[in-house]
Amino acid sequence: MSGDETPPVHHEDELNHPAPPEVVGVLNVQLTSVALGPDYPATAISAEIGRVAIAAARVDEEYALLLSALHAGKRTDWDFEKLRRGSSRWLRDTSLDRLEELFEEELLEHARDTVQAAYMALDHRHIAMHSVWTLTGPDATTPVPDLVAALESPDPDAALAALVGRDLDSEGWRMVHPRTGAPGPGSLAELRSIRGDLERALNRLTELRFRLASALYVGKPSGARRVISLDGNESSA
Repeated sequence: MSGDETPPVHHEDELNHPAPPEVVGVLNVQLTSVALGPDYPATAISAEIGRVAIAAARVDEEYALLLSALHAGKRTDWDFEKLRRGSSRWLRDTSLDRLEELFEEELLEHARDTVQAAYMALDHRHIAMHSVWTLTGPDATTPVPDLVAALESPDPDAALAALVGRDLDSEGWRMVHPRTGAPGPGSLAELRSIRGDLERALNRLTELRFRLASALYVGKPSGARRVISLDGNESSA
């Protein structure tokens, strides 16, 4: 066999070749913190988001009350309990259609603007309610000594509950609206502004409801296409 030839490899040699020794050992990794989650923003922030939700539900209900007030008592398909189950968009669109049917001139323009402004406020509600809150950075983890202390405490269940689902005031919160990808409102000032817009929309819708009902059934102020008798058929308007 010449020096540059590779010796043949026999299968029997491979079978008889001893296997490399198995490596057995312990990987020693020291944990300093763990992510327990899910965490929540500061209590004041969560409370304000709840207030936004309540204020928005009141605006939706006022939409339903507005439509109910404009049915002249004869639209059984516009029963208030049925109306209040409609979506915000449906309530807005149905209100606008009804306004076009019953009113004109300046009163119609004012009513349109009020109904549209309320819907804009409700749209901001969606941004606040549907933004995804994600905690990043050091605040997203719990130090291991805190976890050990909780497990060794007299009431470990209660101690662990305090570590899981924490309310944290942190600069590490990131808020993203899933539909637009834009940052969502994350400060008390932003959330209070949204709630304030909803409360003003509610007040304006309530005032509009009484004003339109007076125009429609009494004739004052002017602006109703016809004055409807409350004890007559709607078709007689």
